[in-house]
Amino acid sequence: MDAAINRYNGQAARTSCRLAADLAELAGAGQTALARRHLYIRGWRFAYVMAASLGDHLVAIADHARPESPRVFAHMTVARAALEAAGKVNYVLSPSGPVVDRVLRSASMWLSSAEEERRAVADLSAGSALVHSSAEAAARQRHQDIVELVERAGVILRRGRSGRLLTLELPGTLGGTADASLNVTKLLNELLPQKPGAYRVGSAAVHGQPWVLDDDDAFDPSTGALDWPFDPAALASSLDLAISGSVLAIKSFAAMLGQDPKREVIEAQRREQAASRLAMTLLG
Repeated sequence: MDAAINRYNGQAARTSCRLAADLAELAGAGQTALARRHLYIRGWRFAYVMAASLGDHLVAIADHARPESPRVFAHMTVARAALEAAGKVNYVLSPSGPVVDRVLRSASMWLSSAEEERRAVADLSAGSALVHSSAEAAARQRHQDIVELVERAGVILRRGRSGRLLTLELPGTLGGTADASLNVTKLLNELLPQKPGAYRVGSAAVHGQPWVLDDDDAFDPSTGALDWPFDPAALASSLDLAISGSVLAIKSFAAMLGQDPKREVIEAQRREQAASRLAMTLLG
């Protein structure tokens, strides 16, 4: 997947693809234009980082299939991480709508990340005072930097009574509104309607629920012996989901860079089919 995205980037027609059109529309020397262009480019940076995370998790699924110690649940969580990365790539890069939509979605992702970092750092206050102080200062600076960039771009931050950020708006533009937080579950259900619930079932929290863990074949009450049976079909399903995520990401980059992802999509489908055949063989 990484190779495909890098190839698309190298082959992109810098004067005619959607990326080029967006950058041309964002051209300008004023403070607002420069800030919007910076936010847009940061959106691409975010998409590349998410694509790298997706590829890393896709490969990691193979690590959970080693015959000497196959994992029963971990591959589901890894597949979920791959799906989340794919959804965020699509969200940031989706070519639908005007360029200001992509600017706002980038701003939303970076701002929500900065606010989440500050909340996470607050949890460190019960530990080392030195570590907390250092982390808090870094998080506060990152949050301040992104807020200032967003405001220079002319984006208005709408907050609720509690101070929680609700929406980002660019007045006077077509589109011009983005939610402050991304509902990944809803987005993936829209992007992968043929695989409903895939993201939710992969949750690590779900793997702490009895309805997932309870298995008559895994525990013998008479002896107290625990022996989880390996489920090749579940592993194949996780691989299938991660590959589907990679296809989403590849299509998103291809659409923005004016490339045809047909070859990569066919290869992904071939791998999905191979994984399914292997699972059926192992099931006997």
